[in-house]
Amino acid sequence: MTGFHNVRPEGREKRKLVGNKHLLEKTRLANRKEGFQRHVASTDPLSRSKQSASYIDNETRFLTDAAAQEKSERDYALERKKKQIEKLGQERIQREENRQRKLLQDHEKENQRIKYLQTQSKKAAKNDGSTGYNLVSLEVRQGNEKLAKSYEYQKEMIQYEGAKKSQEKYQRLHSTQYNPVTGQPLPQRIKVPQKPERPQDFVRTRIN
Repeated sequence: MTGFHNVRPEGREKRKLVGNKHLLEKTRLANRKEGFQRHVASTDPLSRSKQSASYIDNETRFLTDAAAQEKSERDYALERKKKQIEKLGQERIQREENRQRKLLQDHEKENQRIKYLQTQSKKAAKNDGSTGYNLVSLEVRQGNEKLAKSYEYQKEMIQYEGAKKSQEKYQRLHSTQYNPVTGQPLPQRIKVPQKPERPQDFVRTRIN
């Protein structure tokens, strides 16, 4: 054994550590050999591992910012308004269909009512005239000969009474058969028809 102690020469990096205390401490921590958890330097200090509680992927991170939240709220409002418009449109369509269906039902009921009145109801019979003849054609209706005779009697009586009153008035105005001023004969007096005979089954009717 020799009396010399050989020391390994220091390199350039070690000599730099002498003047840099921060780098020296980091090097000593990296070269520790006792029981401890070794620090592994990260190449990207801002990144997080997937096992970390603070880990979040970029897609989720960029979708949860203020702009993404505002866009999400705006999309929700637009979708809600769209659904409201669609619901309102469906309600209006349904209301219009119900209205049209009710109109058709009312029209069908009205047609059935008119058909019933024309064929079965006795109300249509009340529309016949009270006279025994047709007011348009003046023809006697079948089965109404009694009313027709009564009507003819009343009409003849009106003509008879009118002619009789005219003759009486003519006689009061003209006591002679000639004009006393001109001497000319007067016009022929009014001819009064024979008084009509009243039928046995006379029924008073309305004279139009």
